[in-house]
Amino acid sequence: MERLFRLRKTESLIGEHQELENQEIFFASPDELNDPLEGFLNIFWQGDRIVWRNFFKYYIYNLSVMTYCAASNEELNLSRKDINFNVDLRCVPDPVLREFYADCGNEFVNSELVIELVDYLSRSDKKLFRDELAYVLNSLHVMALKIVFFQASKIFVDPVFGAIGNSQTVDAQLPGRAFLDAVASDQLATIANLHKVSAYESSILILGKVALAERKGNILYLVTGIQFDYIERLIELVYDDIYISCFMMDFPKAPMWGYYADGHKGCCLIFSTKQTNYLDDYIKKTSDRVMQVKRLSGKNWTSMKVSQVKYSNTYPEVCFFSSVGHIVTRVYQDSWLSESGNRSYHYEQRYSNHDAWRDNYYTEAHRLFFQKASTWGDENEARAIIMNFPEQSSISDRKLMYHFDNLQGIVFGAKTPASDKYKIMEIIHRKCSENNRDQFKFYQAFFSHIAGEMDMVELSGMNYPSPTNI
Repeated sequence: MERLFRLRKTESLIGEHQELENQEIFFASPDELNDPLEGFLNIFWQGDRIVWRNFFKYYIYNLSVMTYCAASNEELNLSRKDINFNVDLRCVPDPVLREFYADCGNEFVNSELVIELVDYLSRSDKKLFRDELAYVLNSLHVMALKIVFFQASKIFVDPVFGAIGNSQTVDAQLPGRAFLDAVASDQLATIANLHKVSAYESSILILGKVALAERKGNILYLVTGIQFDYIERLIELVYDDIYISCFMMDFPKAPMWGYYADGHKGCCLIFSTKQTNYLDDYIKKTSDRVMQVKRLSGKNWTSMKVSQVKYSNTYPEVCFFSSVGHIVTRVYQDSWLSESGNRSYHYEQRYSNHDAWRDNYYTEAHRLFFQKASTWGDENEARAIIMNFPEQSSISDRKLMYHFDNLQGIVFGAKTPASDKYKIMEIIHRKCSENNRDQFKFYQAFFSHIAGEMDMVELSGMNYPSPTNI
C-alpha cells in the first residue's frame, strides 16, 4: 500500500463544495489547470486525397454557412462554437443553404490551386502540423472569402460582399505558385512560423482597402478569425472530454503549499492506494496504483487508476484523421472518410477492427495526458483521468466519490485556522465512527530548518480514536 498526497483549500473541503463531507474528488478540465500547455496535443494532418478533399469541403462549408447566417440575421454573434463538423455534406438539411454551399464548395474545392494542393499532400504523404496548417488555411482564406462573398453578393444587398467578392485588392492577395512551392518546401515549418506575424496584417489589409475597418464584428470574424478557429475546433474533435484530478507522489514542497493550498491555509489529504481490478481494463499494469471510487449517482465501487506523470519537453505526435473521437460515426464514415463510393485508408484502419482502434484511442489518451513539461518536474505529480462524464458540461457533476478507507490522514497547513482544523476533525471523527474505522491520523505541516523543506509531524492527541472529546 502506497500513499498519495492531494492539496486542497479548506473552502473546497468544508466550504461551499463540502468535498470532505461528501468524500469527493473533483476533476478539472485541462483549461482549468495551471499549466498553459496542459492538454497540448502535438497534432498533425496527414492523409490521402479523400480526407484532404473532405477537409477543405468542411472548411468552405463552414465559411459559406456562417456567411449566409450572418447576412440573414444581424443579431447573430459568430464565434468558434458555430463551426460545425457533425453535418453530412451530401445532404445539408436546409435547401437554400445546400444550394449556397454547393455553389461555393464546388468552385473552391475544384479550383486548380486546391486540386494541385490536395494532389501534392496526398501523393507526398506530408505531415502538416498546427502552424503549418494555419499557414495553408490562411493563405487559401483570401480565395475562399472571394468565392463565398461573391456568391453572397448575388443574394444579399449588403455592399460588403460585393466589395470583397469583386475587389482587385483581394485579387492581389490570392495565393499562387509561390504558395504551392512553400507547402512543398523542406522549410515549411520556418515559413509557417514567420507567417504568424503577417497573417493578421494581411487580413486587416483586405478590410482596410475596401473601407471595412468599421464593419460589424461578424464580418471582421469571417475575414480575420474563422480560419484559425477552424483548426482549434478540429483539435477538439480528438480528445475533448478529458478531466483530470491531481495528486503528488511525495509530501508537497513549500511553493506547492503556497499555490495549491491557499498560502498554507489549506490541507493535504493523504490517500492510500493498492492493486486490484480496474475502472479501465484496457490500461492494466501490475504496477498501477488504484483507489476505490464510484459515480455520485452510482451504487457499485470500482477501482480508479492513478499514475505518475512523466516530464518531457517532447510531446508525442497525434495523427488527426486517425484520432477523431467526437463526431457522429455515420457522418465521419460517409462525409469525412468516403467520397463518390471510395473509402480513405483511414476508414479501413479505423473500422476494419473498431474495437482495437477504440482500445488504442483510450490508451493514447492516457499516454498524452500523463505528460507535462519538464519545468513542472519538481511537483512529482500523479493523476487520474476520466473520460466521457455523463454530465460533463456542469462543473458540479465532474466528481467521483472516494471510499473513506482510502483516506488515511490529513495534514494541516502551517497557517490553517484553528476553527477550520476543529471542523475537519469533527467531520473525520464522525465518519470514522460511522464507518467502523479504528484509526485516522492528523498531522501538522511545518518548515524544517534542518532539512530546509516542508515536513510534517503527527498530532497524536487529535488522532482517531482520541483521548480528547471532539
